[in-house]
Amino acid sequence: MMATSVGYRPDVCGHCENYHSPVTAENGLSLCYNVESDVKIKIFLHHDCAEAWSQSFNIPIPGSGVDASDNGNAKGVIRILIADDQPTILKMVKQILQAHSGFEVVGEARDGCQAVTLAVALKPDVIVLNVTMPTMSGFDAARLIRGQLPDSAIVILSSHKDKQFIAEARKVGARGYVQKSDADSELIRAINTVVKGEEFFFLP
Repeated sequence: MMATSVGYRPDVCGHCENYHSPVTAENGLSLCYNVESDVKIKIFLHHDCAEAWSQSFNIPIPGSGVDASDNGNAKGVIRILIADDQPTILKMVKQILQAHSGFEVVGEARDGCQAVTLAVALKPDVIVLNVTMPTMSGFDAARLIRGQLPDSAIVILSSHKDKQFIAEARKVGARGYVQKSDADSELIRAINTVVKGEEFFFLP
């Protein structure tokens, strides 16, 4: 993914999100990059925030000399994107994962399209996807993510207890499948399994 500098205008920094200190031509920069063939994202950053943001999201900043290759994995942290259209489920999953010291939730998506966009931009180690979401299902999102990020592991988190759903999850390239009712006990096990390149399809 190639980032390019674009014109300045006052806006909120994408790293510190300090609304009292907008990004301007004097204190920051603006970047625009493609996350899919037809999707562009613009980000505004303070100069002081640019390096930390670049390293967190593994996206180089043109002409800055910033090396974005270190995204935190050297410390053994598993970077995770979660996607669910239900805010309560999203919050629950985030709390489960954040309680584990080896996990970092780097993004949250509310629909399938946003899940694909964030996955391509953030390049997480693991993407946890709900099946039923607006604009694009979790299965369709998984198929697109697998095509662009073959090294990222996908775990389907679903309310459906059905072998056909597991079969579909395998078909679209997911390495894991966990029921939402078992998320508190099985999701961490699933993530630790799939990052090793193994499969975890749990259906009691």
